[in-house]
Amino acid sequence: MSDKLGLRKRAEHPVDSRVRKAKFAFILILLQIAVACRTAIVRVPVPPEDAMRANTASAEGDIAFARREYYPALIKYLLASTLNPNSEHIFNKLGIAYSRLRYYPDAVEAFLRSIALNPKYPYSYNNLGSVYFAEDNKKKAESYFRKAISLKEDEASFHVNLGTLLMEKKKFDKGVQ
Repeated sequence: MSDKLGLRKRAEHPVDSRVRKAKFAFILILLQIAVACRTAIVRVPVPPEDAMRANTASAEGDIAFARREYYPALIKYLLASTLNPNSEHIFNKLGIAYSRLRYYPDAVEAFLRSIALNPKYPYSYNNLGSVYFAEDNKKKAESYFRKAISLKEDEASFHVNLGTLLMEKKKFDKGVQ
């Protein structure tokens, strides 16, 4: 084998080719992980008419949710989140609907999105703690309940959730406080 200059090229060994492909695949995997782990949420411009339609869909979802029609509520909240992906309130409602239907991984994702949109919105932390409590991950549940309490100390339901968790963990002296 020779090139245009008459120099001999070394024949490529099949193992070298596989190693090069494996390195390339590894680099692609690292890039995918880096993109997936990006915590910054990019807010997109939402036209006013889409924001209004999102609010209407969310209100319709609230009505369905109040009737305990969780699937129709979920569909309305999904529509609202598509129309306005910048609303932590909508993603919180979406997470609640997922958790009522016991779609816990989707609920976690929705609550984390809500938290990323507004890290000072305490209800998403409390609801995420409730999902972890339902999944029997008490350590994570306790940390999210405590975070919600630190953001809004006068919300009784946050304290009730934490107290219930502490009682479940047999920490009676802390659960009663």
